[in-house]
Amino acid sequence: LPTTVTIPPREEILEWGSEDELFEIAIEHVRAEPGLELGTHEFPSPDGATRIWTLLGESFFTATHALWAETFDPPPSEHGTLVAVPNRHSVLAHPIRDLGTVSAVTHLVDLGHRLWVEGPGSLSDGVYWLREGRLERLDIVREDENTRFTPSEAFLDVLNRLG
Repeated sequence: LPTTVTIPPREEILEWGSEDELFEIAIEHVRAEPGLELGTHEFPSPDGATRIWTLLGESFFTATHALWAETFDPPPSEHGTLVAVPNRHSVLAHPIRDLGTVSAVTHLVDLGHRLWVEGPGSLSDGVYWLREGRLERLDIVREDENTRFTPSEAFLDVLNRLG
Protein backbone atom coordinates (compact mmCIF):
# COMPACT_ATOMS: atom_id res chain seq x y z
CA LEU A 1 0.00 0.00 0.00
CA PRO A 2 1.22 3.58 -0.48
CA THR A 3 2.07 4.23 3.18
CA THR A 4 2.10 0.79 4.81
CA VAL A 5 3.16 -2.77 4.13
CA THR A 6 0.60 -5.50 4.71
CA ILE A 7 0.71 -9.24 4.23
CA PRO A 8 -2.48 -11.01 3.18
CA PRO A 9 -3.30 -14.44 4.61
CA ARG A 10 -1.04 -17.23 3.25
CA GLU A 11 -3.99 -19.08 1.71
CA GLU A 12 -4.91 -16.00 -0.33
CA ILE A 13 -1.33 -15.48 -1.46
CA LEU A 14 -0.93 -19.05 -2.67
CA GLU A 15 -4.03 -18.64 -4.87
CA TRP A 16 -1.96 -16.14 -6.92
CA GLY A 17 0.82 -18.64 -7.66
CA SER A 18 3.61 -20.70 -6.13
CA GLU A 19 6.00 -19.13 -3.62
CA ASP A 20 8.80 -19.15 -6.21
CA GLU A 21 6.60 -17.42 -8.81
CA LEU A 22 5.46 -14.82 -6.30
CA PHE A 23 9.02 -14.17 -5.15
CA GLU A 24 10.12 -13.54 -8.75
CA ILE A 25 7.20 -11.14 -9.28
CA ALA A 26 8.07 -9.30 -6.06
CA ILE A 27 11.72 -8.95 -7.12
CA GLU A 28 10.67 -7.62 -10.54
CA HIS A 29 8.41 -5.04 -8.87
CA VAL A 30 11.14 -3.90 -6.46
CA ARG A 31 13.71 -3.56 -9.26
CA ALA A 32 11.24 -1.49 -11.30
CA GLU A 33 10.28 0.90 -8.50
CA PRO A 34 10.56 4.55 -9.49
CA GLY A 35 12.14 7.29 -7.41
CA LEU A 36 15.50 5.70 -6.61
CA GLU A 37 18.57 7.92 -6.77
CA LEU A 38 21.98 6.43 -7.52
CA GLY A 39 24.92 8.64 -6.56
CA THR A 40 28.50 8.50 -5.35
CA HIS A 41 30.62 9.88 -2.52
CA GLU A 42 34.39 10.07 -2.85
CA PHE A 43 36.76 9.87 0.12
CA PRO A 44 40.54 10.36 0.14
CA SER A 45 42.54 7.16 0.43
CA PRO A 46 46.22 6.20 0.09
CA ASP A 47 45.55 5.02 -3.49
CA GLY A 48 43.73 8.22 -4.54
CA ALA A 49 40.00 8.54 -4.04
CA THR A 50 37.71 5.81 -2.79
CA ARG A 51 34.21 5.82 -4.22
CA ILE A 52 31.13 4.66 -2.33
CA TRP A 53 27.95 4.23 -4.36
CA THR A 54 24.70 5.26 -2.68
CA LEU A 55 21.22 4.20 -3.67
CA LEU A 56 18.54 6.20 -1.87
CA GLY A 57 14.76 6.10 -2.11
CA GLU A 58 11.55 6.55 -0.15
CA SER A 59 10.41 2.97 -0.80
CA PHE A 60 10.32 0.59 2.14
CA PHE A 61 12.11 -1.86 -0.17
CA THR A 62 15.07 0.25 -1.29
CA ALA A 63 17.43 -1.87 0.84
CA THR A 64 16.45 -4.93 -1.22
CA HIS A 65 18.60 -3.48 -4.01
CA ALA A 66 21.63 -4.65 -2.01
CA LEU A 67 21.01 -8.04 -3.64
CA TRP A 68 22.19 -6.64 -6.98
CA ALA A 69 24.54 -3.88 -5.78
CA GLU A 70 27.25 -5.24 -8.08
CA THR A 71 25.32 -3.59 -10.95
CA PHE A 72 25.68 -0.05 -9.51
CA ASP A 73 29.13 0.37 -11.15
CA PRO A 74 29.37 -1.94 -14.16
CA PRO A 75 30.99 -4.21 -14.97
CA PRO A 76 30.62 -6.27 -11.80
CA SER A 77 33.89 -6.90 -10.00
CA GLU A 78 35.16 -10.46 -10.08
CA HIS A 79 36.01 -10.00 -6.38
CA GLY A 80 32.52 -8.95 -5.29
CA THR A 81 31.10 -5.80 -3.74
CA LEU A 82 31.09 -4.41 -0.23
CA VAL A 83 27.53 -3.50 0.83
CA ALA A 84 25.85 -1.78 3.77
CA VAL A 85 22.10 -1.52 4.37
CA PRO A 86 21.82 0.84 7.32
CA ASN A 87 18.09 1.48 6.85
CA ARG A 88 15.25 0.54 4.55
CA HIS A 89 15.80 3.65 2.40
CA SER A 90 19.49 3.25 1.54
CA VAL A 91 22.14 0.93 0.14
CA LEU A 92 25.85 1.76 0.24
CA ALA A 93 28.20 -0.16 -2.05
CA HIS A 94 31.83 -0.36 -3.13
CA PRO A 95 32.98 -2.75 -5.89
CA ILE A 96 36.19 -4.52 -4.87
CA ARG A 97 38.65 -3.58 -7.62
CA ASP A 98 41.82 -2.40 -5.83
CA LEU A 99 43.33 -1.77 -2.38
CA GLY A 100 41.06 1.29 -2.00
CA THR A 101 38.75 -1.39 -0.64
CA VAL A 102 40.54 -1.14 2.71
CA SER A 103 39.59 2.55 2.96
CA ALA A 104 36.11 1.73 1.70
CA VAL A 105 35.54 -0.62 4.66
CA THR A 106 36.28 2.23 7.08
CA HIS A 107 33.99 4.65 5.26
CA LEU A 108 31.18 2.10 4.92
CA VAL A 109 31.39 1.34 8.64
CA ASP A 110 31.28 5.02 9.61
CA LEU A 111 28.65 6.18 7.12
CA GLY A 112 26.55 3.05 7.60
CA HIS A 113 26.59 3.44 11.37
CA ARG A 114 25.53 7.11 11.18
CA LEU A 115 22.62 6.29 8.85
CA TRP A 116 21.65 3.30 11.02
CA VAL A 117 21.50 5.50 14.13
CA GLU A 118 19.49 8.20 12.31
CA GLY A 119 16.91 5.85 10.74
CA PRO A 120 14.08 5.71 9.97
CA GLY A 121 13.67 2.01 9.44
CA SER A 122 17.12 1.05 10.75
CA LEU A 123 18.22 -2.39 9.55
CA SER A 124 21.92 -3.09 10.16
CA ASP A 125 25.11 -1.25 11.07
CA GLY A 126 27.16 -4.07 9.52
CA VAL A 127 29.10 -4.33 6.29
CA TYR A 128 28.56 -7.28 3.96
CA TRP A 129 30.50 -8.89 1.14
CA LEU A 130 28.28 -9.60 -1.86
CA ARG A 131 29.69 -12.29 -4.11
CA GLU A 132 28.16 -15.01 -6.21
CA GLY A 133 24.68 -13.82 -5.23
CA ARG A 134 25.26 -14.22 -1.48
CA LEU A 135 25.79 -11.71 1.31
CA GLU A 136 28.41 -12.53 3.96
CA ARG A 137 28.61 -10.29 7.02
CA LEU A 138 32.15 -9.09 7.65
CA ASP A 139 33.48 -9.26 11.19
CA ILE A 140 33.51 -5.61 12.28
CA VAL A 141 33.18 -4.66 15.93
CA ARG A 142 32.60 -1.10 17.15
CA GLU A 143 33.98 -0.41 20.63
CA ASP A 144 33.43 3.17 21.81
CA GLU A 145 35.37 5.29 19.29
CA ASN A 146 37.35 2.36 17.86
CA THR A 147 36.44 -0.06 15.09
CA ARG A 148 38.05 -3.48 14.76
CA PHE A 149 37.90 -5.27 11.41
CA THR A 150 38.90 -8.94 11.34
CA PRO A 151 38.65 -10.12 7.72
CA SER A 152 37.89 -13.74 6.94
CA GLU A 153 40.56 -15.87 5.23
CA ALA A 154 38.64 -15.62 1.93
CA PHE A 155 38.48 -11.82 2.16
CA LEU A 156 42.19 -11.63 3.05
CA ASP A 157 42.97 -13.77 -0.01
CA VAL A 158 41.16 -11.24 -2.21
CA LEU A 159 43.02 -8.30 -0.61
CA ASN A 160 46.35 -10.10 -1.06
CA ARG A 161 45.60 -10.70 -4.77
CA LEU A 162 44.80 -6.99 -5.17
CA GLY A 163 48.06 -5.93 -3.49
